[in-house]
Amino acid sequence: MFDWGDGHYERTATTLLSVSDEVVAHLAPTTGTRIVDVGCGTGNGALAAARRGATLTGIDPAERLLGVASKRAAHEGLVVDWRAGSGGALPLGDHSQDAAIAIFSIIFAPDARDCIRELRRVVRPGGRIVFTTWMAEGPLNDSYEAMMRVASEVRPPSDESADEAPPSEELLWGDGNWLSKMWPGVDLTLVRRTHRMTAPSAAAWFEDQETNHPAWRAMRRGLADIEGAWARVKEASVEVLAAASAPGVEGWAIDSHYWLVDVTLPDAG
Repeated sequence: MFDWGDGHYERTATTLLSVSDEVVAHLAPTTGTRIVDVGCGTGNGALAAARRGATLTGIDPAERLLGVASKRAAHEGLVVDWRAGSGGALPLGDHSQDAAIAIFSIIFAPDARDCIRELRRVVRPGGRIVFTTWMAEGPLNDSYEAMMRVASEVRPPSDESADEAPPSEELLWGDGNWLSKMWPGVDLTLVRRTHRMTAPSAAAWFEDQETNHPAWRAMRRGLADIEGAWARVKEASVEVLAAASAPGVEGWAIDSHYWLVDVTLPDAG
């Protein structure tokens, strides 16, 4: 795991504003609706819901990002209860929320089951949980797999870690069948969505990630002791990204697919 407060994740968050707006529009909260934004980061989803008059709590483990979110809220004159916490141990009472949102956040939690259990605990019976998860397909996924392949070549796994292991739950978040199994007894719908990423070039996009995104920064630090390792990782990823650029666009663009997941919890009794 890595620190989401490292670097400048707010640059990435800005590019995901349209997804946050779509999630909140899909939830369609009304004035006074109690909503928790889990893994709120810089506050995109929480602020979008607060603008509609909902009552918001934003929770994130990265206190620096909560500071960014708080300043954004103050600038707009919006009231949000910002709290430090993790998706696996939400600092909220049982059934205290009418709904929850999580925008590309809980998919990175150490334990998916803990997050799902906590969401079901804090949202009232009959309430809704709307979240997004990247699909395990497309150029962004392909570039990530290229990075992991090269990283494992330059630093082979130890004998212990080389033993066959089940797929990580982080990756399974993109599997619709797995998602359905993880939410028994609820009304669950999956809506396929597409988010376009743009940059002057694939190399420019990667350079922005390695400079600012906490995940890329952590991987780069992890390979810093092997001469030329990160350059090989970068080359492999950029090659995939460049080849996948959408035709007829100025600069570089790729379409990344994700699930918008809408869960309605069963009513009490």
